[in-house]
Amino acid sequence: GQNKNNIVAINKEHKPWPYPTLLRYEEFYKHQKILSSKNYLFYCDADMLFVSKIGDEILGERVATIHPGFLGGRGTPETRQISTAFISPQEEMEYYAGGFNGGTSKEFLTMSKIISKNINIDLGNNIIALWHDESHLNRYFVDHNPTIILSPSYCYPENWKLPYKKRL
Repeated sequence: GQNKNNIVAINKEHKPWPYPTLLRYEEFYKHQKILSSKNYLFYCDADMLFVSKIGDEILGERVATIHPGFLGGRGTPETRQISTAFISPQEEMEYYAGGFNGGTSKEFLTMSKIISKNINIDLGNNIIALWHDESHLNRYFVDHNPTIILSPSYCYPENWKLPYKKRL
């Protein structure tokens, strides 16, 4: 059985769309005191289902998941230069899904701090990036290459047929 003493609940005030997703990294950073005691931190969308074993293959400093809709492509990065999430067409990139990412607690909290700061700069300029926090995550991974890149197995749309094992 699960040891319920290991569970720490952090209540979060509800905000209208898109703020629950847009401000998630701010929420992680705000609770760094609790979160920094862990070796690794991972974010997973609440509506995702673990359907296969996930092991230590996901453990690394900076862990990104290739977006299943943009395999081998640039996806749809933020193209407005006024946004801190902007990625120029000249910058090489792989497009990563916002639904599953993580890394060491130190790196995840550093990433959360930087993404949160950039989102707040954008909000101060009345800008919300095209794909909210995912746009900022992709900007972060352009500047700080992932050390582990997971296949779309870890962000597999339920009714799709991809040449990957369904894990999450």
